[in-house]
Parts: sequence; C-alpha cells; structure tokens
Amino acid sequence: MADAILAVFQDPATAAAAIHAARGAGAAEVRARMPAPFPEVLSAIGRGRSPLGILTLTGAFSGFVGGFLLCIVTSLAWPLVVGGKPIVAIQSFSVIGFEVTVLVAVLVTMGGLGALVTRTRTLRPVPADPRFSHDCIGVLVFGGEPGAIEAVLKGCGATEVSRV
Repeated sequence: MADAILAVFQDPATAAAAIHAARGAGAAEVRARMPAPFPEVLSAIGRGRSPLGILTLTGAFSGFVGGFLLCIVTSLAWPLVVGGKPIVAIQSFSVIGFEVTVLVAVLVTMGGLGALVTRTRTLRPVPADPRFSHDCIGVLVFGGEPGAIEAVLKGCGATEVSRV
C-alpha cells in the first residue's frame, strides 16, 4: 500500500465531506472502516446498501411457504383419522412453519454473507485500529498527490492523518 493516506474522523458527516473533497483533489480510490454503516459515508465512497437484507427476506418467505407446504402435503399424503376435524389445520402447522422460516432465513443469510465476503476479499483493506470499532471512522485514500490529499483531509477535520 504505497502512498496510501489514512485519516481518522470523529463524525460521519465530516468523514463524508472529506471523502468528497479527496475525490475532488484527485484520489483514485477511497475506502472506509467504521463502527456502524453510516449512510452518508457509504454514499460518499460509492457503496449502496448491502443486498443481505433482501436475501434474508427472500429466505424467510421461502421458508414460510416451504414449511406450510411441507405440513400440508404430508397431511394430505398420509391422512389420519382426526375425529371430524379438518386434515389441513393451519393453526397446528404454524409452529413448524415458523421454525422452517427461521431455519431457511438463517441458512440463506449465512450463504449470502459468505458470498459477499469472498467477493470483497480482493479489495485493499483499511488497516485495523480498535478505534474504528468503537467511536472513530477511518478513511483510507489511494492515489493523487499525497501532500495535497493530506492537506485536504486535515482541512476537512481529520483528528489524525498518516501515510500507510
């Protein structure tokens, strides 16, 4: 990581403003590490929302439908004498439907998470710092003239700027 500049910010708004300013000063690539997915920082670095939530919802819906279909098809394939009550009783299938919903949602989420992690593994990582997991935002800037990028980041309110 030659000529990469790491800046530390306390506020997501100032970090987002610094990312925009660094791009304006000629930065080729900007990466960030933060304790939470702040929308303003994500939009500044050009990343949208993660598709993981949609994958989880799709898995949950599939599990819900699959769980109830499993119960219904099993009851119809092997009808038991139930004393005049209906063979397909949705109320009694709700527990199995809920459990299969949770199971499939978790499995799809874990598979999606694995796919997203392997997809982003080729990106250059931001150096680890315990502050980035607690209360600070780390912005790593590649490209551009290092002196000008440092001045822009300091001018935008970085508490610390260093070359990595």
